[in-house]
Amino acid sequence: MILLIESSAQFPSVGLCNLEGELIAQEERIETYSHAESLAEMVQSLLYSISGDALQIGANIGDEGGAKAAQHEISAIAISSGPGSYTGLRIGTSLAKGLALGFQVPLISACAMEGMVQQQLAENPQLKISFAMLDARRNEVYLVAKNQNGETVVGPVPKILDPEDWFLFLKELGISDEGMMDEWGCISDCNQKVAEILQLSSRTIHVQENPHVKHLAKISAQKFVNKEFEDLAYFEPNYLKEFVAGIGKKFQL
Repeated sequence: MILLIESSAQFPSVGLCNLEGELIAQEERIETYSHAESLAEMVQSLLYSISGDALQIGANIGDEGGAKAAQHEISAIAISSGPGSYTGLRIGTSLAKGLALGFQVPLISACAMEGMVQQQLAENPQLKISFAMLDARRNEVYLVAKNQNGETVVGPVPKILDPEDWFLFLKELGISDEGMMDEWGCISDCNQKVAEILQLSSRTIHVQENPHVKHLAKISAQKFVNKEFEDLAYFEPNYLKEFVAGIGKKFQL
């Protein structure tokens, strides 16, 4: 099994998938930006549920008993590579590195946004392109796009949303005037913002969804098969932009 940790979004999630990429267990939190308080506890709870023994995350990972039994079940640790929440990515990456070191298994990074577009394209085969967007404040989003051939055509990149620029952007990607609204889809964690700024019509498929461990499963399993592992010492998430200090969203009035 592969232990999955998704920490790029507002809502953290953890899960387990088999080596075929099928999600077999998951846990998530509904409290926004609760990564520091929740992620390690969620992993411990998930591993407890499959081992039947109490597990300690951190110092006791290599101990006899439940942790050792669970270790035999875990083949790799997969972490969301970003982009997304700067703090969430840092917390998730630190936890994933510690677990990979303690379990002595490889570390895999996977972009949840790629999993999001793969999901939308599979569910809507008529689409030429799917765009995954994550809120990056104001009129900006983080953007990834794939076509029906599975090729990444854009991103991940930061992009400012503007109606006129957006439709020129679509034309550059080969979306025709006649079928423009029907040929592309959007899956994002900020659907209302995207719909309002881009003036989307009812013909455009746009879905509200947050990055989740289910979006990491297939990508992580494929990377495990291909032995695409990260260096524990040097891996860093793809932040895309420099961190700007400010008041956390949880503490704003």
